[in-house]
Amino acid sequence: MLLAFARNAHVRLDSAASPRTVSPGLTMTHVEDHSVYRKVAEIIRDLAGKRAPSEIVPSTRLVDDLGFDSIMAIRIMLEIEKVFGIDVASRSDEIDIAGIATVEDLASVVQKLS
Repeated sequence: MLLAFARNAHVRLDSAASPRTVSPGLTMTHVEDHSVYRKVAEIIRDLAGKRAPSEIVPSTRLVDDLGFDSIMAIRIMLEIEKVFGIDVASRSDEIDIAGIATVEDLASVVQKLS
């Protein structure tokens, strides 16, 4: 399940969706709650060792851009469970883990499970 997340590098965005501004220069099409996106981006930024918030944007690809692997996917899920208080593993039937390729995709899943 998480291995599929780590191997997936393709973005599936709905081009008909209207983008929302997150901060100057950043738009998102799937995440309604920007505080969820910000927390997820902060988790990714910390795990990737990035310092500037501008280094992680909604379209940042977890595998291609950051080089995350299946071990990192597990670390991400553990941190998300801790920060958001959700049990991702027990609710995996509600989400398409293989469809998570970008920071925005991940934030959308977290929002759905929250």
